Amino acid sequence: MTIVHCGIGVASMGATEVLVPKAFEWWTFLALATNPEHRFDELSFVPKIGSQSRTVVIDCHFLKEHMKFLRGKGRILVIFWDGCQSYLDNYSQLLDLAEGSARPELLFVGDLPPTELRTDFDCRLLFSQDAGDYRPEWLFELAKIKSSRRFAKAGLKYRSLLISAKVLLQLLIYHRIKEYNGTNFVYCGDSGLAKLAGFCDGYGLSVAEFPRTLRDVFDETAFASQWLMAVRHLPGLWSNRFIMRSLLRFLALKALVDSNEKSIFLNIYPDPNINVYQAGLLFREHTFLDFGGAHGDERIYPRSADLLFLNRRSIRFDIRQPMEEWLDSNEMGPADVLPYIVRFREQILLQFSYAVHSLK
Repeated sequence: MTIVHCGIGVASMGATEVLVPKAFEWWTFLALATNPEHRFDELSFVPKIGSQSRTVVIDCHFLKEHMKFLRGKGRILVIFWDGCQSYLDNYSQLLDLAEGSARPELLFVGDLPPTELRTDFDCRLLFSQDAGDYRPEWLFELAKIKSSRRFAKAGLKYRSLLISAKVLLQLLIYHRIKEYNGTNFVYCGDSGLAKLAGFCDGYGLSVAEFPRTLRDVFDETAFASQWLMAVRHLPGLWSNRFIMRSLLRFLALKALVDSNEKSIFLNIYPDPNINVYQAGLLFREHTFLDFGGAHGDERIYPRSADLLFLNRRSIRFDIRQPMEEWLDSNEMGPADVLPYIVRFREQILLQFSYAVHSLK
């Protein structure tokens, strides 16, 4: 069990048990330690919920199997990493939990649920949206970590160094050192294609017609048109915003790769993940390309929080405005797709060109 003291001028609320997947422990700690709305004096990352604590922070996917252990808790905070999607997937468990214990507080990465679906739950963002909250000074509080799990204290305190060593080894193994040294920009993650593929059936589209990579030669207008018109024909779905973010991210990356590929270090899913966002000793001279989170429009989400914490340069491309333009207009149809894509590409390339110029 890892106990992390991170209350800074905040009245003690008692030890708080935290149950999240191991892969999300760092982001959970980062969010809880930096957000003034929900800092705690003690955070205890546990493998299962016990009876000692009156306050619990729990990942939504663990609700069902730990329901009986949550009964009687004084305060329960539930984390949803996938925005409205994970809320809807776990809605019945939330109703059951609310009947037998304190009404849970819901913390989101991504869009909050529509008002009509909240059932009077207290819903708010997990990450503080104030960039000034992400100062590294509080890292010294990690000196107060107490742990019975071997190396857990060092794993959090020296995470940036450990990730840097792992990433350097990956660059060597994958023969990408030359590429690392020869590029000025970096993007790692999903291009948007993988997320779009997961929604094909629901929108009546075929994944067989998909390009496989950003470098594929394909009819970009036809590809975009099928998604844009599918969204147009199914108005009001919460997933439409998710689809639009994924599609526009892909189109933006495609435009940048077509025109500036040699200057960008790319690591696109499903290639083995290279965690450039937490490698504190590497990519210091690179500028990070940021298209926002897939699940919401908030300014600060897990990856951007990492960039703020490490004081990295980044370009935040505007995805929200063109998304709203298409979703809010009932008059745009098939004839408007090509002009819409052209305007969007021009906007992305202009913003990138300005960033390149400002770095000289």
